[in-house]
Amino acid sequence: MVFERPRAVNEIAAALDVNWRTADRYLKELEEKTGALSLHTFREGTRGALKVVYWKSQPLPSSSKIQDALKEKILRGVDKADFSTFEIYQHIDPTKRNAFWEEKKKKSKIFFYGTRNLKKSAEEAKNEWLYFCGDMSWIMKESTALSILEKVARKGVSVRILARIDFTNLSFTEKMLKLNKKFGSDAIDLRHIHQPLRGEIVDEQVARFVETSLSTVQERGKEALAFYEIYAEEWIIWLKEIFRELYAQGIPAEKRLEDMKTIRRLPFK
Repeated sequence: MVFERPRAVNEIAAALDVNWRTADRYLKELEEKTGALSLHTFREGTRGALKVVYWKSQPLPSSSKIQDALKEKILRGVDKADFSTFEIYQHIDPTKRNAFWEEKKKKSKIFFYGTRNLKKSAEEAKNEWLYFCGDMSWIMKESTALSILEKVARKGVSVRILARIDFTNLSFTEKMLKLNKKFGSDAIDLRHIHQPLRGEIVDEQVARFVETSLSTVQERGKEALAFYEIYAEEWIIWLKEIFRELYAQGIPAEKRLEDMKTIRRLPFK
């Protein structure tokens, strides 16, 4: 609260649901121990005295250090178990985030929330749709995935996808690339790379991520996914920078497929 703008002590007290003296004591301790805050009393000694707390230190280096550390973990990761989106989520303003989990009822069923968001994102996207994938198994299970991608491409939205391209999704990859020939453009840009994130960024409106490593869900002994939604613009911009860095390292899907097709089966003698 204080980082956003100076606050009266009674405003802090109301937000914490404590009395004025308790809030004042907390603030004095933070002022002494961290040096980040400073207290000042206007019209001291009068009935209209007003005690205000404001941010004294520079916040940007601290925020930058957190993001730098997280970025290093993401870029080092190759599998979804190597990084939890909660590591990002916990640093975001509670008013600009959302999270929940969904239990999978049957193995043959797609998670309702994820399927709904694939369609929702297609409608929301106006300029750019960035997708962090694994082996694309989830998208391949969604029967309308290709038609959704086609719909987005028709709108002129730039779709960029990071995924592991191998023999398990070779056919699906080819089908996606055929959409570009259909439109005579590179509306869908797919690149091969191993990275730990699973999710999407729609313009600078929202970033949605999913993970299966939430321990509180696993302890229930049920198959489930945890979903995170991020609306904080500064974090979305930061995530887009990470996407572009991974994208620059990725191998174009066309090149990947071309090289994969040079592998021939050894004939039996």
